[in-house]
Amino acid sequence: MKKIFLLMLCSLLSALIIDLYGFCENKDRAESFPFMAKVNAKDVNIRSGPNLNFEIIGKVNFNQILAVFGKKDSWYKIKIPYEFDVFINSKLVQIKSDSIGIITTNRVNVRSKPNLKSTVLSQMNKGDIVSVRGEKDEWLTIGPPRNCYAWINEKFVDYFKPYYEDEQYLSIEKQRPQAEKKENRLTSKPKEISPLVEGIVEDSGRLINRNSLHKLLDEKGNLLYYLDSDKKILDAVSNLKVAIWGEVSKRKGYNAPIIKVGKIVIKE
Repeated sequence: MKKIFLLMLCSLLSALIIDLYGFCENKDRAESFPFMAKVNAKDVNIRSGPNLNFEIIGKVNFNQILAVFGKKDSWYKIKIPYEFDVFINSKLVQIKSDSIGIITTNRVNVRSKPNLKSTVLSQMNKGDIVSVRGEKDEWLTIGPPRNCYAWINEKFVDYFKPYYEDEQYLSIEKQRPQAEKKENRLTSKPKEISPLVEGIVEDSGRLINRNSLHKLLDEKGNLLYYLDSDKKILDAVSNLKVAIWGEVSKRKGYNAPIIKVGKIVIKE
């Protein structure tokens, strides 16, 4: 009987040691920024700064995945989720289509609400692209840019996995001036990969018995490819000339190859 008791005690101690090791390992990984985390509660406030005195930006929900970039006291610095709305003065943006705009000057404030008393969440500079979601009075509702951050109490998130860049932030980028693209021969930076194709994006509308895909046309209006990507992103660049990176495939029922889009850059 005593032998059985000792065996059970040893098993329990071993389990506790393994759990403790796993907890410490996860904690060490979590403190190595950036990383991806999962929200472990419902309706959790995210704020504009690392304590309860800061403005509430919005709420995140159970199992929502967040990108964590730093920590102050008991608060994690997170990238504001892409589905959140932020605001910018419409006078400082040139609208290129119904859902895309380009910043026209430097140090433009991105705010939490459409008024000058609200919190400044980040700044944007001339040439930066914004995803426009609406307009009221002198304010545009936009998707949060990549450098737009908020804060969440550490007790509401758990380490999930290593960090990965959100494709929604990556897929639309402003083409840099040619001068910035010249390679410096004194450095060992790899040569930039050329785009797969350039053309003009057009919405295909609803297709009978097929998924709706945008088209890529040449300058004469000829169909080059169908484009498979997030609809919001493709809507944002509709009727604009773009360069596209991605993978080409053929699909039954389509009269042109399909590009699985990895990256889109607007051409001037």
